[in-house]
Amino acid sequence: MRARPVVALALLLSAACARYTPQPVDVDAAPAAYRARTLDDPALRAALDSLGAPVGGFWNAWMLAQAAWLLAPERGRMEAEVRAAEAEAVAQGARPALGVNAASEIDFSGQDGSTPFALGLSGLFRLELGGKRGARIGRAEAAVLAARARLEEARAERVHGLRRLLIEQRALAALARSDDSLGVVGARVEQALERRYQQGAIGGTELARFRGDRQADWALAAARRRRDAELVAAISGRLGTAVPSFVPPPLPACDELWSPLPALLDSLGRVALTHRVTLARVLAEYQEAEGDVRLAAAETWPDIELGPGLLFDHGVGKWTIGFGLPSLPRGAGAVVRAAEARRAVASARVAEAQLAVLGEVREAALRCSAAAAFSRALMEQNGAAYDRFLRARATVERGEAEPVLADFAMLEAARLTRQYDEARVEEAVARADLERVLGVWPREGREQ
Repeated sequence: MRARPVVALALLLSAACARYTPQPVDVDAAPAAYRARTLDDPALRAALDSLGAPVGGFWNAWMLAQAAWLLAPERGRMEAEVRAAEAEAVAQGARPALGVNAASEIDFSGQDGSTPFALGLSGLFRLELGGKRGARIGRAEAAVLAARARLEEARAERVHGLRRLLIEQRALAALARSDDSLGVVGARVEQALERRYQQGAIGGTELARFRGDRQADWALAAARRRRDAELVAAISGRLGTAVPSFVPPPLPACDELWSPLPALLDSLGRVALTHRVTLARVLAEYQEAEGDVRLAAAETWPDIELGPGLLFDHGVGKWTIGFGLPSLPRGAGAVVRAAEARRAVASARVAEAQLAVLGEVREAALRCSAAAAFSRALMEQNGAAYDRFLRARATVERGEAEPVLADFAMLEAARLTRQYDEARVEEAVARADLERVLGVWPREGREQ
């Protein structure tokens, strides 16, 4: 019977104890999952549906970009960092633990007739001063915001990065058609020149010069095919699977950037400062530094230890209370000043990020505007070349010139068309880069 209080006390003291559970890392799980990865995975489809993916079995640029993030290798680690920060925020809200202090004594000589035993039992309470708990909670909550901002920043980079690749590949498809057309027209002109050379109407130098131009056309087509293969490899690498058939994205243009430049840059800069997740991250990191200063200042306040209890002193019952005050910490001012210096660094990072974003917006907007101007100039030249081809064909049909004249005019128009399509590739990529630095996704993204 006497053992029951002891057992009850032991159970009470061990109730808050935790057991260590080992969890070895499975080094084979991730490679196996990568080898078995497929875009038809029900979990991936469910995740896309939760993001508002269009209904149907067709992939589009928006869905592939979101899939690239859902399958990104850093996503699992960064989500775990968010959960760890949230768990730390809960842990930092814990209050000081209560304690119990017991003391006993027995007189073994010089007894005065009273009971020889004395027993003391007191509680232990610590009162935190200076707002330490609130400072810890605020610092931990800022860390949660920073972890979430880093996660969102990584997501934006993945999504916009893949969208840029898809847009460039879409633009290269139009360039491939121009290469095919140029090859057909060039072959026809070369055959005509070969016949004229055999007839002695032209010299070998002119034929060799034309063949050199055709070699340059072939080299450009080969470079385009190589770039297309590189884009497919990059897209496949980001997805971790073969690239599926998908609805190609529309080619974005920069025509709307023909507005007064100062007003345009100011407007775009405001958009970027509002939407870029990078700025949310550095602001959250500044809040972390602010929390460090608050916590360092709170740590300079001493904690009060209280110990009220009962004392049975040789048959006499007494109330007691203990009071403890630690010595003031030395060097506390230096700790606070160090935290303030780190806060100043975080503040400088905010200004640095803002200026960097504005600089990126200016550069991207100017590049986009220049690409649009170049495309527009080539489009006008292309129209003029097509008019010359129509006039040359009419001249040939009237019998006033040989057919090769119309072939040369068509070849000129085909080469200008290829240059225009190449300029459209640059313009589309420049617009995609502008959308990335602005931190926005085009409205038509989910509707493709």
